[in-house]
Amino acid sequence: SYNNISIYTTFRCYNVLVIVAAALSFSSCGVLSRSQSSGDIAEYVIEAIETQSFTVDVDHIIPLRGPSRHDYGYSVRVDGEDINSHLPFFGVSSVSTYNEGNPLSFDGKIREYSCYQDQKGAFVIDFVTFNPANIQVPIYYHITIWGSGSTYITVNSAGRDSMSYSGNLVEPKTE
Repeated sequence: SYNNISIYTTFRCYNVLVIVAAALSFSSCGVLSRSQSSGDIAEYVIEAIETQSFTVDVDHIIPLRGPSRHDYGYSVRVDGEDINSHLPFFGVSSVSTYNEGNPLSFDGKIREYSCYQDQKGAFVIDFVTFNPANIQVPIYYHITIWGSGSTYITVNSAGRDSMSYSGNLVEPKTE
């Protein structure tokens, strides 16, 4: 009856979380090196937050509707007041976007940036930006970064389904 459904749902959610956690821990394509000490990774995370300069490589796409999927080659780069968003959008849009193309793939300016550390120690970054192809519709980014370099991004905008992504901070390139 109801209790069995509740237990089954809780069990299924737990299994999904275990699978997602395992997938995140095994992904290593360009992310912070597992050979680095956790202190080194945490220092890089803090430096990235303080300088407002970081790149997240996305490896898991979670649309509001439909199944989630593993995919690579997508990213978000924040550099001060600039954003380079290269994220896919799979969902329903009730706004006209004739010349916009992919609404989440653009270079833009960040407005209303805020950052705080939550009770569990993760850094939470919120900001607003606009796709230059459609400056009437603000796009809200909510990025959570854990001390391990793991990230979770939620993107919302008026008239479109929200999208979520998980991934990892990318090591800075040394030249």
